[in-house]
Amino acid sequence: AASLLSALFGADFMRSLWSTTDRQLGLVAFIHFAIFGVILGSLGKEFDWKSFWKVSVGSAVLVSLAAFFQKYSTSDFLLTHGGSRPGSTFGNSAFTGGYLLLNLFVSLWLSYVEKNWQRKIFGAAALVILAGIFLTETIGILFGLFIGLVSLLVFFAVLGKEKKKIARVVLSILLIFAGGLYLTKEASFWGKIPGLRRVANISATQTDVQDRFISWESNLKGFPERPIFGYGPENTNIPFNKNYNPRLLSLGGLEATLFDKPHNAYVEQLVSLGVVGFLAFLGMFFTFFYLVWLSIRKGDDELYKYWAPFFGAAVLAHLAQNFIIFDTFGTYLMWLPMLGFAGSVYNSVKNENEKDLQSKNKVNPLVYLLAVLPVVPIFTINYPHLKFTNNYYWMINNFLNGAVSESVAAYERGLAQKSPYEVYLVKDFAGIVKDGIAQGVDFGNNAELQKEILAKLEEKIGAHEQDYYLHITIADLYVAFYQFGGEEYLTKARQHIDRALELSPNRQQAYYIIARIELSRGNKTGTIEALKKAVEIDPSVGDTRFFYGLIAYEFGDIKTGDEQITKAKELGRVPKTAQEAMNLAVVIGDRKGDYGQAVEILKNAVELAKTGTNKTIILNARLRLAVAYYMAEQYANAKEAFSSLSKDINLRTLPMWPQLEPVMRELGVNVGK
Repeated sequence: AASLLSALFGADFMRSLWSTTDRQLGLVAFIHFAIFGVILGSLGKEFDWKSFWKVSVGSAVLVSLAAFFQKYSTSDFLLTHGGSRPGSTFGNSAFTGGYLLLNLFVSLWLSYVEKNWQRKIFGAAALVILAGIFLTETIGILFGLFIGLVSLLVFFAVLGKEKKKIARVVLSILLIFAGGLYLTKEASFWGKIPGLRRVANISATQTDVQDRFISWESNLKGFPERPIFGYGPENTNIPFNKNYNPRLLSLGGLEATLFDKPHNAYVEQLVSLGVVGFLAFLGMFFTFFYLVWLSIRKGDDELYKYWAPFFGAAVLAHLAQNFIIFDTFGTYLMWLPMLGFAGSVYNSVKNENEKDLQSKNKVNPLVYLLAVLPVVPIFTINYPHLKFTNNYYWMINNFLNGAVSESVAAYERGLAQKSPYEVYLVKDFAGIVKDGIAQGVDFGNNAELQKEILAKLEEKIGAHEQDYYLHITIADLYVAFYQFGGEEYLTKARQHIDRALELSPNRQQAYYIIARIELSRGNKTGTIEALKKAVEIDPSVGDTRFFYGLIAYEFGDIKTGDEQITKAKELGRVPKTAQEAMNLAVVIGDRKGDYGQAVEILKNAVELAKTGTNKTIILNARLRLAVAYYMAEQYANAKEAFSSLSKDINLRTLPMWPQLEPVMRELGVNVGK
């Protein structure tokens, strides 16, 4: 009820209702989880909870094994490259970790209360799930794990009726290990252990810690404007953008500025739901722990013996992780049934104590109603949405695999589903078309297709008019498609940028796009003024100086270019990608005429390119380095570089071969036929 009121009085009702394609945890999803928990909790002893939790643990084991395969496989299993932090079937390491964390304590409970071979199976399951948690390398999840294990061991060490000594020994080992990790965190061997390497390197000055602090602060600044009902579920992007701190750009580039959630569940609930919703949110946990306390004080149901300490530790772990991350699909999938389970066990014990056999075996009539109600939305909402997301998946996957016409067909089928996520489908397809056209891809009728996409985005943005990200994305698309729409597109781009700046006044990104608009118009003064403004927002940010320096070189202002690139380097901003390094080398060499410096930059470009898997970028960087060697009159190095390159590519097929041919003859490089 509190979430519904917040959504009704919030800033973006549709987003509160459905969330985004990345999160999908709006009011509709929450209602699904809540009904699921209520139905299960209302069944009492008619429902076999132990079997339910066994199936859940089995699912968690499969999710963990999928994470292992992702981590160590050389294939793109579940669209994830081996070696990255695995997201398993959830597609996100934090989502996976939250789900596994709660299941870990369930598996520990089952291994404790079951007998013989089942005890061994669930003990092994706990080890597999624990390993899966470490593979996700999510700091918040690992923090929650530590708090949960400590609380469980403290319970048995202090209040337990059995195995007190074992609990005390294990607790001592865990605390000694944690202390040893802290004292030896600089040791190199921690870096070889997934999860612990991130824990060992954590500090308050770390960029992915600092950006969270800044995000919390920006969100909390928006709280006084809507203290009662908040901005609505899933709408914390609005106060974050309004109170955006430009320092974020220096902590991780543009990617670090795109917080749609504050990575703190308590800040999120307070700001999005207001005081009313925040108290309701805390009330769920109070209710759960009250039921845990009653169970410990009055005694367990014999069938679910010792559930209270294990499930209590699980939820404490969840509460701890929520200080560093937010609730996800995975945590709600576990947490709300846990709340229903606690209520079910309490009612069973209560009925036993009161000798109320009729009540004990009677199912609440509300259950039948709740069980029937979901049937309608399954066919009217869930199934069509499943078809929509399937088309969404194939739209992206087909394009990545070179099947352009199939990608377009999947997009059109997705549009036909009339999903509430349609605006995100169109936005992502627009990105596909933008990248494809830049790569020379023919979508059939590029001019007409981009026009239809932009018209669809203009139509859909009305429902999300306060979404900074959508405005900035549409502006970027208009500039990218400038060749099709000319000045009209640039005018529309500027309109969206102006609205974006109203929503987020201190955004450097907006001024980057203004610079691109003016550059497209041939307005050098306007371009430079926009970049200067981006620098002035926060002069301590190296990114803005880096891009200002590039453009200054391009415009022939060598002095300003040198000043800005030097200052950017002092602030720690150097080329992050091979393409950035090549762009810098080109203007340093061609505009400044310093090919010696260009050579050093291109050496770095080659090394950066080798960290990726794109062979074209690697070859391009090597080619540019060979040319720079020649222009810098380092002929021996140039000959060696061209000779090496000719073994991997036929230089005669390059568009620049007419310019290269006399150079090859001069250097004595045999490029074959």
